[in-house]
Parts: sequence; structure tokens; C-alpha cells
Amino acid sequence: MKYLALGVVGHVDHGKTALVRALTGAETDRLQEEQDRGISIVLGYAHLALPAGELGIIDAPGHERFIRTMIAGATGCEAILLVVDVNEGVKPQTIEHLDIARLLGIRDAVIAVTKCDIAQPGRREATAEELEILLDGSPFEEAPLVYTSSETGDGLDNLRAALDSVITNADPVRDEGLAYLPIDRVFTMSGFGTVVTGTLRRGSLSADQSLIACPSGLEAQVRELQSHGSKVDRVEPGHRTAVNIRGVSKEQLRRGDVLASPGSIRPTHTLDVEFEVLRGARGPVKHRQPVRVLFGSTETFAHTHLLDRNEIAPGDTALIQLRFEEPVAPLHLEPFIARFYSPMVTIGGGRILDSADGAYSRKDEGALQRLRAYAGNDTVEIVAAALLSSGRNGVDGKRLGMDRRLKRSDVQNALNAIGAAKLDDGWYVESAVFESLATDIAELVREHHDANSTDRGLPAAELAPHFNGLESRVLDGAVQWLLKKKKLASTSGALHLPEFTPEGAFSEADREAASAIEAAFRVGGLAPPNPADVVSSETDNLYRWLIREGALVSAKTDARGQSTQNIVFHRDAVENAKTKLKAAFDNGTAFTASDAKGVLGTSRKYLIPLLETLDRAKFTRRNGDQRTLSRR
Repeated sequence: MKYLALGVVGHVDHGKTALVRALTGAETDRLQEEQDRGISIVLGYAHLALPAGELGIIDAPGHERFIRTMIAGATGCEAILLVVDVNEGVKPQTIEHLDIARLLGIRDAVIAVTKCDIAQPGRREATAEELEILLDGSPFEEAPLVYTSSETGDGLDNLRAALDSVITNADPVRDEGLAYLPIDRVFTMSGFGTVVTGTLRRGSLSADQSLIACPSGLEAQVRELQSHGSKVDRVEPGHRTAVNIRGVSKEQLRRGDVLASPGSIRPTHTLDVEFEVLRGARGPVKHRQPVRVLFGSTETFAHTHLLDRNEIAPGDTALIQLRFEEPVAPLHLEPFIARFYSPMVTIGGGRILDSADGAYSRKDEGALQRLRAYAGNDTVEIVAAALLSSGRNGVDGKRLGMDRRLKRSDVQNALNAIGAAKLDDGWYVESAVFESLATDIAELVREHHDANSTDRGLPAAELAPHFNGLESRVLDGAVQWLLKKKKLASTSGALHLPEFTPEGAFSEADREAASAIEAAFRVGGLAPPNPADVVSSETDNLYRWLIREGALVSAKTDARGQSTQNIVFHRDAVENAKTKLKAAFDNGTAFTASDAKGVLGTSRKYLIPLLETLDRAKFTRRNGDQRTLSRR
């Protein structure tokens, strides 16, 4: 069954709560103060079943002091029910609520003219004319207008029919994969623990689902879900829900926080936005102007950073950056409302285009070009901008679609059209950026050759520190691309230029010195010399090369593979030791270190490192104090 969230908005005391009560039988003014004063202070909730589907009704306060609450209620609604008192007609909050609904992206509405049982002569016609003028040119100009009376019930059937038509014509809410629940209330229940409520903006929720509380980053898990007072196994996007969570206490959460899928959002102090100043605003928005920013259930302060002008005139739209005093955590393309710091009146709003990594300089054409793409409807331009913005780390193609609310197939087509470099697991990097990374890797290998002419090459494991913060899959992908293109080669885990041979780089003196070092260890056999007595700082590179080439074998004896004694054998000595042990114990006989000492004739100082070297080479297998030869 289709479901639609409906925000009930309008000027204070125009009969919103009475109309909801007449439609549903529910009393949305739950607080005693609300009932005593006759006005709504907090959001009220009701449910209405109609032939075409269900309405989740959110009754928003009409008083100007509670605009923050009204915005929190209207955010996430697919349609509004605008309530206008027939005798008072269009009033300030009628206009402000309509402006807010439009800025929040709501495009469907029904107009209910209330209190028609006590309408003064000519007021029906006058109010209808005022509304026609107000709605002209807005998304709501074709909204049906219904005359009603909550007292007598007149017009309620017509109102239900109009609301049913809205459900019929509404597009189904699409599950976009990333759960995003702005929290508007936090409390504890005995026997259950922490409970939060809100309207699920995106994605779905189910029991045992893992979530992150933002901006704190605390991990939470869904324990139980309720919707409209009933326990449910799953909540779809657009529904009001109460979520019982474990892992986070009431004291660690507050209104304005968000529960979201892990990794879907990250806290930031800067947001790139498309900012529209209302035509009826009291003045322009200026550079570095303090504003109140409201999105979801969040209200916080920011300063405007205008990128291509000094002010935004009423009726104009600009791409700007908002810089916040505390971290915020919205999803991309979420709507927001901006109000003056003082006096507290709505000045405009728009869409959140991106979470910025830092502040931009004014007139930054690159930033403006990217934001123009994000603000547009061209999928190829949006994807190209996202790729460039991600730099060398690239993007997950599936995640990019979720972030930008694009269909996966459209994103894939755009990536193909752009010619992005594709890595494993659907990861993409802008092609020129990827090739630049590959060039830098090849140059790093070349520089290593120049500085270490006797090395086989740069160990692949030593690449990462040169590219701090780079996704490992991107680095590995670039290396594989270079190998495939034969721009690099790999030998024994070392990367080198295809034409490079370390032996060819040796001078005659190098070759003589290397031979002398090797001869010293060959002569030493199983009682090798201390490397410090054979190797100087000038010949250390030759010594390391002999180890890498396997002519010398370094004995490492601790669990981390680090040498506890500086003992190095010539490979001939190791092979000779293998031959002797095999001759003595090839029948499967277990032997101790003392037995091996008797066969090899070396001291325990060298014997133990040698045996442990053979263990790691899987020539021997150790079991307690005994060893056997491996059967291979």
C-alpha cells in the first residue's frame, strides 16, 4: 500500500489541529500546555487510511516562535495540507510556511479553508482570491481548494477525496539504500533503553541493523522499531518511526543528531550549497553574514561565504559555502532553510550540494564549476565533477549513485562515457588523474634506481608511504596497470623499469667488492663473520644486494621476523647443511638441536639461527624441542 507523509501547515490558530482531529479522530495536541493555550507547540502525529493508501500526518505549529519545529515536521513530507481560516485569510505564517515548503522541495498540496460554518459574508470569495494571488507561479498553483468546517463536518469528505488523489498521483518513495534518520526526540523507556523518533528521510530500517550516530560517530544497533504506535520489522523511507537502539545512551544524543548507515556521511564544518534568497526577503544576503541554518531536525549557526559576488539579492540564487560553528552531518541534496540571525525570519534556503573538505578562496572557478555540475541535471557532468573532486582516491560507482541520488545504470553509463579508469570492486578514478598517479609511481622507481643502482628495484611494499592516505586498491591498481602496459616489471617483489638490470649498473670496483664480501661469508661457512667486520658504509648497498639476490641468507630469529642476532650465512653453507641433515635424518627420525650440532659441527650461537631459518623455509618442522625433515 502506498504511503505518503503529509505536513499540516498554516498560520497560528487557523484550525490545523481541529481539522486533523475531525479527519482522523486523533488529538495531536498531547501536551497540557498546548491544550491550555489552544496552540500547538510540538509536532503532532496522526494516521489516516484512504482508498489509495495511507497518510502519515504531521501537524506543525503555526506560531512564528515555533518555525524551527514546523521546518523539522515539514522536512521529509511529500505533500502539505495548507490550512487557512476563511475569516482571516492569508496571514504572515501562511506565506512563510508556503515558502518553506517550496524550499524543502515539496511540490504537492491541498488547500483547506477552515471555519466555513462561521464565515462572514463574502469571505469565501475573498480568501479564495487571496490564495489564487499567493499561489500564482508557485508549485502549488493547481492545488485543489476545499471549504471545510471541523465543527459540522462539512467538506471533510471532499477533503479526503482531494488527499486520496494526492496519494494516487504521487510517485512511490524509492529506497535509495543509505539510511538517514534525523532525530527530533530522544527519551528512555523502562525495560527498553534509548528510544529516538524521527521521519526516515532515506533508506530503510530493520531490526539488528547497524547505524552510526552523527556527528558523534557512536555506533548503534536497532533493537526494535515502531511506526504509528505498532511494532514493525521494517520501516520504509518517508515513514515516521520510533527506534529503540542499543549501544548509545540518551545522554549521548540530542535533537538534531542523525542515525545513518555506517560510512554514508561524515561530519563537516563546511557545506557547499545552492542558496536561494526569497523574493520577499527583507534584504540581501551578504558575504560572511551570520545565519541560522535548519535541515532535518538540526538548527545551528553558520556564516555565508559567497564565491562569485558580494551579496545575493532577494529573488536571486547563488552557489555558496556555509561555514558552521559546530560539525554537521547532512546527506547530499538534502534541503535546508536559512533564517536571519536576528530578527528570526526566513530569508531563503536551497539544497546541500556537497560536504566540502575545506574553505575555498573566493572566485575559485574550479569550485564553482564543480558546484554548477552538482546543481544541474546532467548525469555525465555530475559524475565527472565527483570524479575530479575525489582526486586520486577515486569513488565507488555504486556509492556515487547513492550520494547523488542517481540511478546505478545512469551512473554506469556516465562513467563509460567519461572513460574513467576502472579498478576492482566497481571503483573508478578519473583517467587523467589515474595516469598521473601511474607516472609518479614509475618516476619513483626511476629515482630509486638512480639512488640505489645495485638494487633489483623498489620493493612494492615500500610504495605506500610515498602516497600517504591513498586508497590501497588505487595504488595496487596503478601498479598492475603499469605492469600490464610493460612500463614497469616486477622481480621477487621489487618493481623496476623493464630495461633495468642492477648487475649492468655495477662498476668493476663494485663487482670486486661484492665478490670479496661473498667470499668472506662462503669461507666462513656455518661460522660466518660478523657483517660489521666485512661490510663498510661504502659497500653496504652491495651487501644488501647480495641478500636480496639470495647469495647471502639473513637468519631472523624472533616472531616478528626481526634479526635478534646479526648472523648471515652464505647460501652454499645453508645448502650444505641441508644435505648433511637430510643424509642423517631422511628416514623421518626426529632430532634435537644437540643432534644437529653433532652432524653440522657448529656452535649453538650459529646453530639455533640456522635451524630457525630452515623452519621458516619449511625444510624442517619443529615440535617442541625436536624437529623432523619436511616431506616435499
